[in-house]
Amino acid sequence: MQLTLASAGEVPAGCPRSSLVVISVDECPNDRSDENLPRLPQKTYMLAVQYDWESGFGLFQPRLQASLKFDIDYCFDSASCRAGLWLADEQFELCGRIGWVSPESKWTGGLYGTNLTDEDYFIGGTALVESSGIGGFVPVAPRMYGLELQYNF
Repeated sequence: MQLTLASAGEVPAGCPRSSLVVISVDECPNDRSDENLPRLPQKTYMLAVQYDWESGFGLFQPRLQASLKFDIDYCFDSASCRAGLWLADEQFELCGRIGWVSPESKWTGGLYGTNLTDEDYFIGGTALVESSGIGGFVPVAPRMYGLELQYNF
């Protein structure tokens, strides 16, 4: 069902008009059965490898993770889906981490990196073309590295 602000003119065929106290809207049927589900990839592949290595300095856990997604539609309303601007053909992400747990498990930590290949794509947005006439995009975060350290009481 598509709701549009009603003008003072005629009601479009097949669209009953509703009064919402302040404004009137036309409730027009809108068949969206041929569209992809928003934010749901058509195909997703993920591969992760982790190894636990015990040493005199504690437990080390190197991990490498890759994911590949195809055909993700970030559109929201029918007009933004038809425009195709919010369709991401492919998204690849490679992340890595080296975790550490001290021998007595009091300390934990890790070195990590995300988006290691520094891919550039969008991961969301506001696609409200029918209601506002505009839309925005949210880009993926660039390559990032970090260090974590934690003490457990």
